[in-house]
Amino acid sequence: MDAKPGDQILLEKGFHINAQVHDLHGTRENPIVIRGADPAFPSAVVCEERGVELVRCSWVRLENLFFLNPTEAAIVVDGTRPSAASDETAGDDSLGPVSEVSIAIAGCRISASREMPGMDAIRVINAKTVGIVDCHFEAWSDTAIELRNAHGVVITRNRFSPRPDSARQHAVRALDGSRTVAVMQNTFEGGIGTGVQIGNCDADSEAISGRGATEVHVLRSTFLEVQCPVSISGGSTGSLRESTVIDATALYRVDARCGVPSLTLGGNIFTWEPSVLRVVADRLGDAEASMVTLDANLWWSRELPMAFEVVGHPFGTEKSPQITTIDPRLSDRGFEPMEERAKTFGWLAPPPAPLVPVEQAAPAGNPPQTSPRSPEVRE
Repeated sequence: MDAKPGDQILLEKGFHINAQVHDLHGTRENPIVIRGADPAFPSAVVCEERGVELVRCSWVRLENLFFLNPTEAAIVVDGTRPSAASDETAGDDSLGPVSEVSIAIAGCRISASREMPGMDAIRVINAKTVGIVDCHFEAWSDTAIELRNAHGVVITRNRFSPRPDSARQHAVRALDGSRTVAVMQNTFEGGIGTGVQIGNCDADSEAISGRGATEVHVLRSTFLEVQCPVSISGGSTGSLRESTVIDATALYRVDARCGVPSLTLGGNIFTWEPSVLRVVADRLGDAEASMVTLDANLWWSRELPMAFEVVGHPFGTEKSPQITTIDPRLSDRGFEPMEERAKTFGWLAPPPAPLVPVEQAAPAGNPPQTSPRSPEVRE
């Protein structure tokens, strides 16, 4: 199937086979859109190991698709250049130079009905400028969105719903030199082990090593019964701002075994029912207070202030006073603070139009092509 800038490739209702797409290029003004034909009923892609792979593609948008039962990953965005991919020393998904791809994944649903060790929903590798918006992630096995050497990524308005007994699962992992990542206006639901992991540290090898991720910012999101909302490792920088964290077992994790991380917390609501919280800050290695900057945050539980003697006080360097005496009185719907003095903290109404790569490019272009089976496009 040939496609040129401005084309729309429509998948009819029903089931479609997986596809690997190489070197498919739209333009900023005329992206190539691959989407379900009926907006009310997402078209299903039955995955084998992987669902749809976009290899060295640019200005392509995936929209309104339902990915079923991948064993490895539902969607892979791979910007690895041929010279890096053919390196004899490189393994699968090897890291290399970053390629500008300008890929958008919008309105998709990814679900797995069975446990598959190592299965991710979306992987982005060696790629720059990717938007993941309005997607629903259900029952993945390892990581919902894994970024490896990915730059300029926006992850917004998504819902993460894990499978039961999912303590080891991650929702988002920014690894291996990833940078400039915005994780905003997302909902992370109960059972996730780590909401957002910033950087990676291999502490199992004889020589502890890791590769950081920089400028990874989590904001305006809700974490409901997520075991640890944000984790940062050595050499990484990031922040958690204007978010609401409810009933976590650890509010944040600082891993200094692979170097010095830098984490900023500001404008958040941290609230928990008595006996739920195990520790305020989970610290690994020689974590020091200077590694965490505490702007103003609101901390609330009926067991305060005595609980701080058990779970630890807020860990970090205070730049502004921490609020510990105001009950935010969160609403049952939306978890917005009803207490007037708490309304400058936590989850707020989302802005009307977040910027998402490719989102601004008009999808209308050349007449759509209808595919009854598969969106497979090869060079």
